[in-house]
Amino acid sequence: MSSAFLQCLAVLFGLAAIGAPIALAMIGALLLASFFYRSLILACVLDAATILLFVINATTGAPLRDMIIEIWPFLIALLGALLTITLVPEFVLWLPMQLGYAP
Repeated sequence: MSSAFLQCLAVLFGLAAIGAPIALAMIGALLLASFFYRSLILACVLDAATILLFVINATTGAPLRDMIIEIWPFLIALLGALLTITLVPEFVLWLPMQLGYAP
């Protein structure tokens, strides 16, 4: 098992145990699960990307600065999706509401 996967599981269990009872009182379970899912994807991608940056740097000698510049658009897209889910919950809940989910 990769260390990134284990690290994400540790974060999920820690945050879910501490934050879920508080967050469920404030927002719905579906929105909370969507937020956890997206934030863990971001954490796992960033963890794997940073390891790969240093491996590629060591094997090819490519400057880290050039590789980081190429990664920014993807990170901005992931952060934009996380901010959209956080700030506009209707975006996440639209399809479940069309299928009969009532928050």
